[in-house]
Amino acid sequence: MNSLFDRKAWAERMRRLEIARIVVVVVTPLVWLLFVAIRRRRAFYQGIFHNCLAACFVECWSAIAKGKLIDIRSPLATEINNALDYYLTQAVYAREQFGSFEQMLLNWQYALWVLRDTKRPDEHRARNFAAEHDLAPILEKYANFYNYVCFMASKEIEKLEIQQSEPVSSNYWRSKVRFSTLPHPLGDKTKARVVRSYFASLARELKRNFARANYLKIDFTLSDLTSFVALCGALLLVMGYVRIFVLGGYFGFPFQNYFGVADYLASSLNLTGQVLLGGLLAGVSGYTTIATSNSYSVQQTELETYSRSARAARIGFHLGGIGAIIAAPLAYFRLGVFDTISALGALVYVGIFILGRASVAFFENPVKAYVAMSMVYFSFAATLTGAFGEINRLNQPSGGSPTRVLQFEGARYDEKEWQIIAFTTDYVILRNRQTTQLIVRARKELKAVETETPHP
Repeated sequence: MNSLFDRKAWAERMRRLEIARIVVVVVTPLVWLLFVAIRRRRAFYQGIFHNCLAACFVECWSAIAKGKLIDIRSPLATEINNALDYYLTQAVYAREQFGSFEQMLLNWQYALWVLRDTKRPDEHRARNFAAEHDLAPILEKYANFYNYVCFMASKEIEKLEIQQSEPVSSNYWRSKVRFSTLPHPLGDKTKARVVRSYFASLARELKRNFARANYLKIDFTLSDLTSFVALCGALLLVMGYVRIFVLGGYFGFPFQNYFGVADYLASSLNLTGQVLLGGLLAGVSGYTTIATSNSYSVQQTELETYSRSARAARIGFHLGGIGAIIAAPLAYFRLGVFDTISALGALVYVGIFILGRASVAFFENPVKAYVAMSMVYFSFAATLTGAFGEINRLNQPSGGSPTRVLQFEGARYDEKEWQIIAFTTDYVILRNRQTTQLIVRARKELKAVETETPHP
Protein backbone atom coordinates (compact mmCIF):
# COMPACT_ATOMS: atom_id res chain seq x y z
CA MET A 1 0.00 0.00 0.00
CA ASN A 2 2.85 2.32 0.87
CA SER A 3 4.29 1.78 -2.64
CA LEU A 4 1.27 3.54 -4.06
CA PHE A 5 2.34 6.73 -2.36
CA ASP A 6 6.08 6.20 -2.74
CA ARG A 7 7.40 9.11 -4.79
CA LYS A 8 10.62 7.35 -5.76
CA ALA A 9 8.73 4.29 -7.01
CA TRP A 10 6.49 6.47 -9.18
CA ALA A 11 9.50 8.36 -10.51
CA GLU A 12 11.11 5.06 -11.50
CA ARG A 13 7.90 3.96 -13.25
CA MET A 14 7.67 7.26 -15.17
CA ARG A 15 11.32 6.95 -16.21
CA ARG A 16 10.70 3.47 -17.61
CA LEU A 17 7.53 4.68 -19.32
CA GLU A 18 9.47 7.52 -20.93
CA ILE A 19 12.09 5.10 -22.23
CA ALA A 20 9.36 2.85 -23.67
CA ARG A 21 7.74 5.85 -25.31
CA ILE A 22 11.02 6.87 -26.88
CA VAL A 23 11.47 3.34 -28.22
CA VAL A 24 7.96 3.22 -29.66
CA VAL A 25 7.74 6.75 -31.01
CA VAL A 26 11.32 7.26 -32.25
CA VAL A 27 13.16 3.99 -32.69
CA THR A 28 10.32 2.01 -34.27
CA PRO A 29 9.77 4.48 -37.16
CA LEU A 30 13.49 4.60 -37.78
CA VAL A 31 13.64 0.82 -38.04
CA TRP A 32 10.62 0.85 -40.33
CA LEU A 33 12.23 3.49 -42.54
CA LEU A 34 15.36 1.35 -42.69
CA PHE A 35 13.42 -1.63 -43.98
CA VAL A 36 11.53 0.57 -46.45
CA ALA A 37 14.84 1.97 -47.73
CA ILE A 38 16.25 -1.52 -48.15
CA ARG A 39 13.12 -2.61 -50.04
CA ARG A 40 13.42 0.35 -52.39
CA ARG A 41 17.09 -0.35 -53.04
CA ARG A 42 16.25 -4.00 -53.58
CA ALA A 43 13.77 -3.02 -56.33
CA PHE A 44 16.40 -0.65 -57.72
CA TYR A 45 18.98 -3.42 -58.10
CA GLN A 46 16.45 -5.96 -59.33
CA GLY A 47 15.83 -3.61 -62.25
CA ILE A 48 19.54 -3.62 -63.01
CA PHE A 49 19.66 -7.42 -62.83
CA HIS A 50 16.69 -7.62 -65.18
CA ASN A 51 18.39 -5.40 -67.78
CA CYS A 52 21.60 -7.41 -67.44
CA LEU A 53 19.77 -10.70 -68.07
CA ALA A 54 17.76 -9.21 -70.96
CA ALA A 55 20.89 -7.86 -72.65
CA CYS A 56 22.67 -11.21 -72.28
CA PHE A 57 19.67 -13.10 -73.69
CA VAL A 58 19.38 -10.81 -76.73
CA GLU A 59 23.09 -11.00 -77.45
CA CYS A 60 23.11 -14.81 -77.20
CA TRP A 61 20.00 -15.11 -79.37
CA SER A 62 21.47 -12.78 -82.00
CA ALA A 63 24.64 -14.88 -82.15
CA ILE A 64 22.67 -18.11 -82.68
CA ALA A 65 19.38 -17.36 -84.47
CA LYS A 66 20.89 -15.18 -87.25
CA GLY A 67 18.05 -12.66 -87.38
CA LYS A 68 15.21 -14.94 -86.40
CA LEU A 69 12.64 -13.26 -84.17
CA ILE A 70 12.86 -14.04 -80.47
CA ASP A 71 10.43 -16.73 -79.30
CA ILE A 72 10.63 -17.20 -75.55
CA ARG A 73 8.59 -20.41 -75.81
CA SER A 74 11.00 -22.08 -78.22
CA PRO A 75 13.52 -24.81 -77.28
CA LEU A 76 16.34 -22.43 -78.19
CA ALA A 77 15.15 -19.91 -75.60
CA THR A 78 15.03 -22.71 -73.02
CA GLU A 79 18.63 -23.65 -73.75
CA ILE A 80 19.80 -20.02 -73.55
CA ASN A 81 18.00 -19.51 -70.23
CA ASN A 82 19.58 -22.66 -68.82
CA ALA A 83 23.03 -21.43 -69.85
CA LEU A 84 22.31 -18.01 -68.31
CA ASP A 85 21.20 -19.60 -65.05
CA TYR A 86 24.37 -21.65 -64.86
CA TYR A 87 27.01 -19.09 -65.83
CA LEU A 88 25.53 -16.03 -64.15
CA THR A 89 24.73 -17.71 -60.83
CA GLN A 90 27.96 -19.63 -60.25
CA ALA A 91 29.12 -17.06 -57.70
CA VAL A 92 25.71 -17.20 -55.98
CA TYR A 93 25.88 -20.97 -55.55
CA ALA A 94 29.49 -20.73 -54.33
CA ARG A 95 28.51 -18.34 -51.52
CA GLU A 96 28.97 -19.99 -48.11
CA GLN A 97 26.46 -17.94 -46.15
CA PHE A 98 24.31 -14.87 -46.79
CA GLY A 99 24.20 -12.21 -44.09
CA SER A 100 20.91 -10.89 -42.74
CA PHE A 101 21.11 -7.57 -44.60
CA GLU A 102 22.41 -9.33 -47.69
CA GLN A 103 19.37 -11.61 -47.61
CA MET A 104 17.07 -8.58 -47.67
CA LEU A 105 18.90 -6.60 -50.38
CA LEU A 106 19.83 -9.56 -52.63
CA ASN A 107 16.70 -11.56 -51.87
CA TRP A 108 16.45 -13.13 -55.35
CA GLN A 109 20.05 -14.31 -55.22
CA TYR A 110 19.45 -15.59 -51.69
CA ALA A 111 16.39 -17.53 -52.90
CA LEU A 112 18.49 -19.16 -55.63
CA TRP A 113 21.12 -20.05 -53.04
CA VAL A 114 18.51 -21.65 -50.75
CA LEU A 115 17.12 -23.70 -53.67
CA ARG A 116 20.55 -24.59 -55.03
CA ASP A 117 20.05 -28.31 -54.38
CA THR A 118 16.53 -28.52 -55.85
CA LYS A 119 16.56 -26.00 -58.70
CA ARG A 120 20.10 -26.01 -60.03
CA PRO A 121 20.61 -25.55 -63.79
CA ASP A 122 21.98 -28.42 -65.86
CA GLU A 123 25.72 -27.78 -65.88
CA HIS A 124 26.61 -30.39 -68.48
CA ARG A 125 23.94 -29.18 -70.92
CA ALA A 126 24.86 -25.52 -70.37
CA ARG A 127 28.56 -26.09 -71.05
CA ASN A 128 27.89 -28.15 -74.17
CA PHE A 129 25.43 -25.54 -75.48
CA ALA A 130 27.90 -22.70 -74.89
CA ALA A 131 30.71 -24.63 -76.58
CA GLU A 132 28.55 -25.61 -79.56
CA HIS A 133 27.55 -22.02 -80.33
CA ASP A 134 30.72 -20.29 -79.05
CA LEU A 135 28.80 -18.40 -76.35
CA ALA A 136 31.37 -18.71 -73.57
CA PRO A 137 32.86 -15.18 -74.08
CA ILE A 138 29.39 -13.61 -73.97
CA LEU A 139 28.24 -15.59 -70.94
CA GLU A 140 31.45 -14.96 -69.01
CA LYS A 141 31.25 -11.24 -69.75
CA TYR A 142 27.71 -11.02 -68.38
CA ALA A 143 28.56 -13.25 -65.43
CA ASN A 144 31.18 -10.65 -64.53
CA PHE A 145 28.52 -7.92 -64.96
CA TYR A 146 26.16 -9.89 -62.71
CA ASN A 147 28.76 -10.26 -59.96
CA TYR A 148 29.63 -6.58 -60.31
CA VAL A 149 26.02 -5.55 -59.65
CA CYS A 150 25.98 -7.83 -56.59
CA PHE A 151 29.16 -6.11 -55.42
CA MET A 152 27.65 -2.65 -55.90
CA ALA A 153 24.57 -3.69 -53.92
CA SER A 154 26.60 -5.22 -51.10
CA LYS A 155 28.63 -2.00 -50.75
CA GLU A 156 25.47 -0.18 -49.61
CA ILE A 157 25.02 -2.46 -46.60
CA GLU A 158 28.67 -2.56 -45.61
CA LYS A 159 28.29 -0.11 -42.69
CA LEU A 160 25.19 -1.90 -41.39
CA GLU A 161 27.05 -5.22 -41.43
CA ILE A 162 29.98 -3.72 -39.52
CA GLN A 163 27.64 -2.25 -36.89
CA GLN A 164 25.96 -5.64 -36.43
CA SER A 165 29.33 -7.45 -36.34
CA GLU A 166 28.47 -9.46 -39.47
CA PRO A 167 30.98 -10.51 -42.13
CA VAL A 168 31.28 -7.85 -44.83
CA SER A 169 29.61 -9.36 -47.92
CA SER A 170 31.19 -6.88 -50.34
CA ASN A 171 34.56 -8.59 -49.84
CA TYR A 172 33.20 -11.82 -51.28
CA TRP A 173 31.58 -10.18 -54.29
CA ARG A 174 34.67 -8.07 -54.92
CA SER A 175 36.71 -11.26 -55.27
CA LYS A 176 34.31 -12.49 -57.99
CA VAL A 177 34.62 -9.39 -60.20
CA ARG A 178 37.30 -8.86 -62.84
CA PHE A 179 37.48 -5.08 -62.71
CA SER A 180 40.10 -4.89 -65.45
CA THR A 181 37.59 -6.18 -68.04
CA LEU A 182 34.74 -3.87 -67.07
CA PRO A 183 33.91 -1.24 -69.70
CA HIS A 184 33.83 2.48 -68.99
CA PRO A 185 32.29 3.92 -66.80
CA LEU A 186 31.92 0.85 -64.57
CA GLY A 187 34.40 0.65 -61.72
CA ASP A 188 34.94 0.28 -58.01
CA LYS A 189 33.70 3.78 -57.17
CA THR A 190 30.98 4.21 -59.81
CA LYS A 191 27.69 5.66 -58.57
CA ALA A 192 24.71 3.32 -58.45
CA ARG A 193 22.60 5.52 -60.71
CA VAL A 194 25.37 5.45 -63.34
CA VAL A 195 25.38 1.65 -63.18
CA ARG A 196 21.62 1.60 -63.66
CA SER A 197 21.82 3.97 -66.64
CA TYR A 198 24.57 1.88 -68.22
CA PHE A 199 22.66 -1.41 -68.12
CA ALA A 200 19.39 0.23 -69.14
CA SER A 201 21.13 1.80 -72.16
CA LEU A 202 22.87 -1.49 -72.98
CA ALA A 203 19.63 -3.49 -72.98
CA ARG A 204 17.80 -0.78 -74.94
CA GLU A 205 20.54 -0.54 -77.57
CA LEU A 206 20.72 -4.31 -78.09
CA LYS A 207 16.94 -4.55 -78.43
CA ARG A 208 16.87 -1.60 -80.84
CA ASN A 209 19.63 -3.02 -83.03
CA PHE A 210 17.96 -6.43 -83.08
CA ALA A 211 14.60 -4.88 -83.98
CA ARG A 212 16.07 -2.73 -86.75
CA ALA A 213 17.72 -5.77 -88.27
CA ASN A 214 14.23 -7.31 -88.60
CA TYR A 215 12.40 -4.28 -89.98
CA LEU A 216 10.64 -4.77 -93.27
CA LYS A 217 12.72 -2.72 -95.67
CA ILE A 218 11.12 -0.20 -98.02
CA ASP A 219 13.17 -1.21 -101.04
CA PHE A 220 12.70 1.91 -103.14
CA THR A 221 14.70 1.96 -106.35
CA LEU A 222 15.38 4.72 -108.87
CA SER A 223 12.35 3.63 -110.88
CA ASP A 224 10.24 3.89 -107.74
CA LEU A 225 11.42 7.47 -107.19
CA THR A 226 10.61 8.28 -110.81
CA SER A 227 7.15 6.82 -110.33
CA PHE A 228 6.82 8.87 -107.15
CA VAL A 229 7.53 12.09 -109.05
CA ALA A 230 5.06 11.11 -111.79
CA LEU A 231 2.47 10.28 -109.12
CA CYS A 232 2.93 13.69 -107.52
CA GLY A 233 2.39 15.40 -110.89
CA ALA A 234 -0.73 13.37 -111.57
CA LEU A 235 -1.98 14.07 -108.05
CA LEU A 236 -1.60 17.82 -108.55
CA LEU A 237 -3.76 17.66 -111.68
CA VAL A 238 -6.37 15.37 -110.15
CA MET A 239 -6.53 17.27 -106.87
CA GLY A 240 -6.98 20.53 -108.79
CA TYR A 241 -9.88 18.95 -110.66
CA VAL A 242 -11.39 17.67 -107.39
CA ARG A 243 -11.23 21.12 -105.84
CA ILE A 244 -12.94 22.75 -108.81
CA PHE A 245 -15.48 19.92 -108.98
CA VAL A 246 -16.48 20.48 -105.35
CA LEU A 247 -16.76 24.25 -105.77
CA GLY A 248 -18.71 23.88 -109.00
CA GLY A 249 -21.06 21.30 -107.54
CA TYR A 250 -21.76 23.38 -104.44
CA PHE A 251 -22.26 26.77 -106.14
CA GLY A 252 -23.96 25.27 -109.19
CA PHE A 253 -21.91 26.45 -112.17
CA PRO A 254 -20.76 24.29 -115.12
CA PHE A 255 -17.06 24.35 -114.38
CA GLN A 256 -16.21 22.20 -117.40
CA ASN A 257 -17.19 25.11 -119.68
CA TYR A 258 -14.72 27.54 -118.12
CA PHE A 259 -11.81 25.47 -116.84
CA GLY A 260 -9.06 23.80 -118.82
CA VAL A 261 -6.05 21.69 -117.95
CA ALA A 262 -3.94 24.77 -117.28
CA ASP A 263 -6.58 26.03 -114.84
CA TYR A 264 -6.64 22.72 -112.98
CA LEU A 265 -2.86 22.81 -112.67
CA ALA A 266 -2.91 26.45 -111.56
CA SER A 267 -5.53 25.63 -108.96
CA SER A 268 -3.52 22.64 -107.75
CA LEU A 269 -0.45 24.80 -107.01
CA ASN A 270 -2.23 25.79 -103.81
CA LEU A 271 -2.50 22.07 -103.00
CA THR A 272 1.21 21.30 -103.26
CA GLY A 273 1.57 21.41 -99.49
CA GLN A 274 -1.35 19.01 -99.09
CA VAL A 275 0.17 16.53 -101.55
CA LEU A 276 3.53 16.71 -99.77
CA LEU A 277 1.76 16.35 -96.42
CA GLY A 278 -0.03 13.31 -97.76
CA GLY A 279 3.27 11.80 -98.87
CA LEU A 280 4.84 12.50 -95.47
CA LEU A 281 1.91 10.96 -93.61
CA ALA A 282 2.01 7.99 -95.94
CA GLY A 283 5.71 7.37 -95.39
CA VAL A 284 5.66 7.81 -91.62
CA SER A 285 2.49 5.83 -90.99
CA GLY A 286 3.48 3.12 -93.45
CA TYR A 287 6.87 2.63 -91.85
CA THR A 288 5.66 2.71 -88.26
CA THR A 289 2.59 0.53 -88.73
CA ILE A 290 3.94 -2.09 -91.13
CA ALA A 291 7.72 -2.02 -91.34
CA THR A 292 8.31 -2.05 -87.58
CA SER A 293 5.53 -4.44 -86.60
CA ASN A 294 6.63 -7.62 -84.79
CA SER A 295 10.30 -6.81 -85.31
CA TYR A 296 11.63 -7.82 -81.87
CA SER A 297 9.89 -11.03 -80.85
CA VAL A 298 6.94 -13.14 -81.87
CA GLN A 299 5.30 -12.27 -78.54
CA GLN A 300 5.87 -8.53 -78.96
CA THR A 301 2.64 -7.78 -80.82
CA GLU A 302 0.56 -9.71 -78.33
CA LEU A 303 2.24 -8.04 -75.33
CA GLU A 304 1.87 -4.57 -76.85
CA THR A 305 -1.76 -5.24 -77.74
CA TYR A 306 -2.70 -6.08 -74.17
CA SER A 307 -0.49 -3.56 -72.37
CA ARG A 308 -2.11 -0.65 -70.53
CA SER A 309 -0.47 1.98 -72.69
CA ALA A 310 -1.58 0.20 -75.88
CA ARG A 311 -5.13 -0.10 -74.60
CA ALA A 312 -5.20 3.56 -73.61
CA ALA A 313 -3.83 4.61 -77.02
CA ARG A 314 -6.30 2.35 -78.82
CA ILE A 315 -9.26 3.68 -76.83
CA GLY A 316 -8.15 7.28 -77.39
CA PHE A 317 -7.69 6.65 -81.13
CA HIS A 318 -11.15 5.11 -81.53
CA LEU A 319 -12.84 7.77 -79.41
CA GLY A 320 -11.18 10.51 -81.45
CA GLY A 321 -12.08 8.87 -84.77
CA ILE A 322 -15.70 8.13 -83.83
CA GLY A 323 -16.05 11.62 -82.35
CA ALA A 324 -14.82 13.13 -85.62
CA ILE A 325 -17.28 11.03 -87.64
CA ILE A 326 -20.15 12.28 -85.44
CA ALA A 327 -18.96 15.90 -85.23
CA ALA A 328 -18.58 16.49 -89.01
CA PRO A 329 -22.24 15.91 -90.03
CA LEU A 330 -23.52 17.40 -86.77
CA ALA A 331 -21.69 20.69 -87.42
CA TYR A 332 -23.06 20.84 -90.98
CA PHE A 333 -26.71 20.08 -90.22
CA ARG A 334 -26.92 22.00 -86.91
CA LEU A 335 -24.54 24.92 -87.50
CA GLY A 336 -24.53 25.11 -91.29
CA VAL A 337 -20.73 25.01 -91.62
CA PHE A 338 -18.24 22.42 -92.76
CA ASP A 339 -16.01 21.42 -89.83
CA THR A 340 -12.91 20.67 -91.88
CA ILE A 341 -10.86 19.44 -88.89
CA SER A 342 -13.48 16.85 -87.89
CA ALA A 343 -13.97 15.82 -91.51
CA LEU A 344 -10.24 15.33 -92.04
CA GLY A 345 -9.99 13.35 -88.78
CA ALA A 346 -12.89 11.12 -89.83
CA LEU A 347 -11.37 10.46 -93.26
CA VAL A 348 -7.97 9.63 -91.77
CA TYR A 349 -9.57 7.35 -89.16
CA VAL A 350 -11.46 5.37 -91.81
CA GLY A 351 -8.57 5.35 -94.25
CA ILE A 352 -6.05 3.89 -91.80
CA PHE A 353 -8.17 0.76 -91.35
CA ILE A 354 -8.98 0.30 -95.03
CA LEU A 355 -5.52 0.98 -96.45
CA GLY A 356 -3.62 -1.05 -93.87
CA ARG A 357 -5.72 -4.17 -94.34
CA ALA A 358 -5.91 -3.82 -98.13
CA SER A 359 -2.13 -3.43 -98.53
CA VAL A 360 -1.42 -6.55 -96.46
CA ALA A 361 -4.19 -8.63 -98.02
CA PHE A 362 -3.80 -7.84 -101.74
CA PHE A 363 -0.20 -6.79 -102.41
CA GLU A 364 3.06 -8.69 -102.43
CA ASN A 365 4.99 -5.69 -101.06
CA PRO A 366 2.64 -4.21 -98.46
CA VAL A 367 4.92 -1.33 -97.48
CA LYS A 368 5.19 0.08 -101.01
CA ALA A 369 1.48 -0.44 -101.55
CA TYR A 370 0.61 1.28 -98.31
CA VAL A 371 2.85 4.26 -99.03
CA ALA A 372 1.43 4.73 -102.54
CA MET A 373 -2.23 4.28 -101.60
CA SER A 374 -2.06 6.34 -98.45
CA MET A 375 -0.30 9.16 -100.30
CA VAL A 376 -3.18 9.32 -102.76
CA TYR A 377 -5.80 8.93 -100.04
CA PHE A 378 -4.37 11.48 -97.60
CA SER A 379 -3.87 13.98 -100.42
CA PHE A 380 -7.46 13.45 -101.51
CA ALA A 381 -8.72 13.85 -97.94
CA ALA A 382 -6.71 17.05 -97.43
CA THR A 383 -7.89 18.46 -100.78
CA LEU A 384 -11.53 17.62 -100.14
CA THR A 385 -11.56 19.20 -96.70
CA GLY A 386 -9.59 22.16 -98.06
CA ALA A 387 -12.24 22.71 -100.74
CA PHE A 388 -14.98 22.73 -98.12
CA GLY A 389 -12.85 25.10 -96.06
CA GLU A 390 -12.79 27.40 -99.13
CA ILE A 391 -16.57 27.20 -99.27
CA ASN A 392 -16.74 28.24 -95.61
CA ARG A 393 -14.48 31.20 -96.36
CA LEU A 394 -16.62 32.30 -99.31
CA ASN A 395 -19.88 31.94 -97.37
CA GLN A 396 -18.67 33.44 -94.12
CA PRO A 397 -15.67 35.74 -94.71
CA SER A 398 -13.71 36.87 -91.70
CA GLY A 399 -14.67 40.33 -90.50
CA GLY A 400 -11.07 41.45 -90.03
CA SER A 401 -9.72 40.23 -93.38
CA PRO A 402 -9.25 42.66 -96.31
CA THR A 403 -11.86 42.55 -99.08
CA ARG A 404 -11.30 42.77 -102.82
CA VAL A 405 -13.11 44.97 -105.31
CA LEU A 406 -13.06 43.93 -109.00
CA GLN A 407 -13.34 46.77 -111.51
CA PHE A 408 -14.67 45.79 -114.96
CA GLU A 409 -15.77 47.87 -117.92
CA GLY A 410 -19.07 49.37 -116.80
CA ALA A 411 -19.36 47.34 -113.56
CA ARG A 412 -17.83 47.15 -110.10
CA TYR A 413 -18.06 44.06 -107.87
CA ASP A 414 -17.38 44.35 -104.16
CA GLU A 415 -16.46 41.13 -102.29
CA LYS A 416 -18.83 42.19 -99.52
CA GLU A 417 -21.72 41.62 -101.93
CA TRP A 418 -20.20 39.18 -104.39
CA GLN A 419 -18.39 35.90 -103.85
CA ILE A 420 -15.30 35.63 -106.04
CA ILE A 421 -15.51 31.93 -106.88
CA ALA A 422 -12.55 31.52 -109.22
CA PHE A 423 -10.16 33.15 -111.66
CA THR A 424 -9.52 31.05 -114.76
CA THR A 425 -7.33 31.71 -117.76
CA ASP A 426 -10.21 33.38 -119.64
CA TYR A 427 -12.97 34.02 -117.10
CA VAL A 428 -13.81 35.43 -113.69
CA ILE A 429 -16.68 33.68 -111.91
CA LEU A 430 -18.71 35.62 -109.32
CA ARG A 431 -21.84 34.87 -107.29
CA ASN A 432 -24.16 37.32 -105.52
CA ARG A 433 -24.41 36.62 -101.80
CA GLN A 434 -28.08 37.60 -101.52
CA THR A 435 -29.67 36.50 -104.81
CA THR A 436 -27.18 33.66 -105.58
CA GLN A 437 -26.98 35.08 -109.12
CA LEU A 438 -23.97 33.68 -110.99
CA ILE A 439 -21.99 35.95 -113.32
CA VAL A 440 -19.13 34.95 -115.59
CA ARG A 441 -17.07 37.83 -116.97
CA ALA A 442 -14.26 37.67 -119.46
CA ARG A 443 -10.96 38.15 -117.74
CA LYS A 444 -9.70 40.51 -120.43
CA GLU A 445 -12.43 42.93 -119.34
CA LEU A 446 -10.98 43.11 -115.83
CA LYS A 447 -9.41 46.53 -115.35
CA ALA A 448 -8.26 46.49 -111.73
CA VAL A 449 -8.37 44.57 -108.44
CA GLU A 450 -8.58 46.85 -105.43
CA THR A 451 -8.08 45.74 -101.82
CA GLU A 452 -9.93 47.44 -98.97
CA THR A 453 -8.71 47.01 -95.44
CA PRO A 454 -11.51 47.25 -92.84
CA HIS A 455 -11.16 50.00 -90.25
CA PRO A 456 -10.85 48.83 -86.62
